[in-house]
Amino acid sequence: MNLLFVLLSCFLTHTNAQFRISNGEDINVESSTHSVAIFIDDTYNCVGSIVNMNSVVTVAHCTIMAEWDKVLLVAGVSDLRQRNSERAQRRNVQRIHYDPGYNEQTKCMDVAVVKVNTPFQRTDSVRSILLRSHPLVPRSSMQVSGWGSLQLNSRTTSDLLKTKSVQIANTQQCKTAYANVLSLNLAETIICAGCGGADVCVGDSGAGGVRNRRLWAVLQGGCEIYGLPDTYTDITNARVRNFITFWMDN
Repeated sequence: MNLLFVLLSCFLTHTNAQFRISNGEDINVESSTHSVAIFIDDTYNCVGSIVNMNSVVTVAHCTIMAEWDKVLLVAGVSDLRQRNSERAQRRNVQRIHYDPGYNEQTKCMDVAVVKVNTPFQRTDSVRSILLRSHPLVPRSSMQVSGWGSLQLNSRTTSDLLKTKSVQIANTQQCKTAYANVLSLNLAETIICAGCGGADVCVGDSGAGGVRNRRLWAVLQGGCEIYGLPDTYTDITNARVRNFITFWMDN
């Protein structure tokens, strides 16, 4: 009964807030220097985080179907209309690494490490972010930034970088909710945050969950229709962290 009440509360919040740009606020890229916009075939697709000047972490489902030579990473700008400006750092892909255990249905190991052909240059608007090793506790918060859709049920993404604080959900309750509502068994590499659709939108996938200038998680997506919390790949999970650090160094 308590679980159903939580889901209903989330659904009502989503219904009342569905046109409020995911409750996000404009943010200057200097406050989110790790954030990278990922374009495929010259169309904005998702977000990544610079973890060293040669490597960007995102979600596997963002790029796994793309040809590497069609992927472009843009860092250093808040407004994607400036992606061809001198301020923007544009990088092509050298290689993209995926874990062989990636499962699209269970969201297991939904993470990718993108290696760029030329290192990013450190500036006031482009910097790497450190990985966190200890998990966040439920009800603590992290910041998520991206260029996702301005409205739910819309595929028109934002030109301007937006940010939102999301609260960590109880992982077991979240997994139980997904199992009960969608008959979906989420993987052990997942944590949940937010209250469904009011937090993230199309195009925010891959955004880093950040707290105290550390990367804690990578946004997979949400299920706003059912008011379920959004799912994130847990950077503090040993399997995920080891995968990332291995390809950062290779």
